[in-house]
Amino acid sequence: MKKLLLIILSVVFIAFNSYSQDNFRRDYTYVSIYQDGVWSESNEGDNTFVFNANERNDIIHYTNSGKKYLYRKLSGIEEGYTEDDNRYKYQLVMVL
Repeated sequence: MKKLLLIILSVVFIAFNSYSQDNFRRDYTYVSIYQDGVWSESNEGDNTFVFNANERNDIIHYTNSGKKYLYRKLSGIEEGYTEDDNRYKYQLVMVL
């Protein structure tokens, strides 16, 4: 019985840890936003994105002008490859 309980607790612990990720940041010089089916022009500047910023795994965007945007995560992460030559891998998440 103790072995079964230990196995169940281990599975729960592994599953819980796979959902909770540490936050991390990425810095970008160019940013383009996809909204309403259209890509915006690429804007140059210092942009910092903090991923998994809170318990909801939302994204925070800091701009070089000092503005801060919170993108609320609405979906899981979708992975794929570009349609033109399948050379580039991407990750997609829906945010508000």
